[in-house]
Amino acid sequence: MLNIKNWNSRVRLEFSIVLVLIGLIIAFWSLPQIGSMAIKLPPVPSHRIQMIQIPRTIQHVRQQAPPPVRPSVPVPSDDIEMLDEIPLKSSSSIISAKGEISPNAPLSEDDLPYIPRQIIEVLPKVSDLKVHGQVTLRLLIDTSGKMKDYKVLSNSTGNPLCLQRVIAAARKSRWEVIRLNENKVEYWLTKQYKFGE
Repeated sequence: MLNIKNWNSRVRLEFSIVLVLIGLIIAFWSLPQIGSMAIKLPPVPSHRIQMIQIPRTIQHVRQQAPPPVRPSVPVPSDDIEMLDEIPLKSSSSIISAKGEISPNAPLSEDDLPYIPRQIIEVLPKVSDLKVHGQVTLRLLIDTSGKMKDYKVLSNSTGNPLCLQRVIAAARKSRWEVIRLNENKVEYWLTKQYKFGE
């Protein structure tokens, strides 16, 4: 009798591989006997191909429709047509997106063709103040994209030092330059700063 318990793992692995190989050899040896059994398949029916002659078709040529009549050429007039005088716009006026002519006054957000994007945003440092609320400013952006003037619309923080830092951060920020009729324009926009949310 073989004492398998005293064998180490390598000997057990080799012994199991030998047993598996013997089982595979016996299985392959018995397969040719199974494969020798003939299986009768039903006969494949043969289809007959029939050729059909299609008679030749003849297309009759239809008469083409007559070409359309050419429009009559108007008789040239002897009178010279004079156009009305159109006043020229001065270079100091700017047409807004709504088509309104305005002198060099700053445009509001509604008059702009699109909302200008902020190119550089400087955030105010208020971490030491521990404020909660919102500051809303109305900023006047000049022709170089910098803040020229401001109006405080609301300040729910109740902290004047926070408001000063917000204004200083808005001064360092930059916005997109807007051109209307090849002229750089100044415009107003609304900017909100939220804290403690």
